[in-house]
Amino acid sequence: MQRFRSRRDFLTRSGEMLGSGLLAGSIYPEPCRAETAAGDVDLAVVRGDVEKAAGRALELLGGVGRFIRPGDTVLLKPNVSFPNPPRWGSTTSPELVKAVADLALNAGAARVIVADNTMQDSAACFDATGMNAAFAGNGKVKVIPLDRESYFAEVEVP
Repeated sequence: MQRFRSRRDFLTRSGEMLGSGLLAGSIYPEPCRAETAAGDVDLAVVRGDVEKAAGRALELLGGVGRFIRPGDTVLLKPNVSFPNPPRWGSTTSPELVKAVADLALNAGAARVIVADNTMQDSAACFDATGMNAAFAGNGKVKVIPLDRESYFAEVEVP
């Protein structure tokens, strides 16, 4: 573990790391792709329009068919833990969740469930984050706050 000799040393090194991170972002502005030795993609980083980026990321991961078969029920578990607007970045973007739900439905999923066990009031969290609004009127997507004890069961793990 490296130790800093002074506050100035800490600030200098922190600035260097931040600068190198910003520089790396300008060097690699294109979508990134990481593959395992077997050729299966484990990670896809795509920037741009949310709908197009979600579709492209799934393409890089092997296509939506790698994950979803016609007739499947798909569970999406975004982070909706706090009643904060999406622009704060502390919760998952409802536009991204909607884009992935639409891709799942277009791939033949029978229905999509969007669920989270929030850390604060469930109704406030799903409203403030925009999740309820994103799926209003979509009969194939059900938004479920996991705030009832009846949703959970104790299981013995051998």
